Amino acid sequence: MMMAKIIAIFLIILFENLFESQQQQQQTRKIWLADSIDFPFMIALKFRSLENQNKSFVQEPFCTGSLLNHQWIMTAATCASKIDSNDSNNQQQQSSDLKPAQAIIGSYRNISFVRLTSIDIDKVIVHPSYDSRTMVNNIGLLHLKNLANVRKDQDFRYEWDDQMTVEQLYDTILMTRLKLMFTYLMNGKEIPNDQCKQIYHKLNVNLPDNSLCYQAKDPIRFHSNLAGGPLVYVNRQRIPIPLGVLSFGLQTPDPMVYTAIKPYYDWILTQIN
Repeated sequence: MMMAKIIAIFLIILFENLFESQQQQQQTRKIWLADSIDFPFMIALKFRSLENQNKSFVQEPFCTGSLLNHQWIMTAATCASKIDSNDSNNQQQQSSDLKPAQAIIGSYRNISFVRLTSIDIDKVIVHPSYDSRTMVNNIGLLHLKNLANVRKDQDFRYEWDDQMTVEQLYDTILMTRLKLMFTYLMNGKEIPNDQCKQIYHKLNVNLPDNSLCYQAKDPIRFHSNLAGGPLVYVNRQRIPIPLGVLSFGLQTPDPMVYTAIKPYYDWILTQIN
């Protein structure tokens, strides 16, 4: 009898956990494309100068992002520096002569020399309340000119030594480097908001609202081109749950600051629909 009660209690706890994870999954998948893969698809952004769009891509700076669906990318507003030309209210906040012009699509799973898909970006949307000085509402969206052919993995391999251009080879090396660094970030420890505020207050930095702070478990010297990438929680069913967009705090030993995406669900859905 006692054993039957123990089994019943165990089953109740198990079903509660499954129900909770299913709720998280259903809520998240309204905007996130992460079917049958270990982690969300990774995006590396390449930039061109606004002065001459016919020039080749600049090698730095890069930013990152993640696919929302076949035609939309989520990133930091810091990365989406070129504000939509239809948004005249925010024109004064433009501070860069570079704009994201192309997305390199890859996944966390594949770290190999493959020719990655590259798609031009034809629309940039920055959150209307983004402030480049305080990093408040540091979130943006990028629209792809063509549909991204999202597959379980980018496994179609090439003889890179004679069929890949130098630029394509550079792209694969870049993506490999980014994925390796994000592996460290995914082992991060959450830092309480009050503690994070105190840390940054000593640096004369006010922590923006809707922020999440994480400390890498095995810190390495991160490069600023990781900005815009996702904060990911992987549940027991190996379903990736996106929690935030990397905002700042990359080049110091202090916690990294992410913009929490949950408060922006409605805005994101309005834009991409």
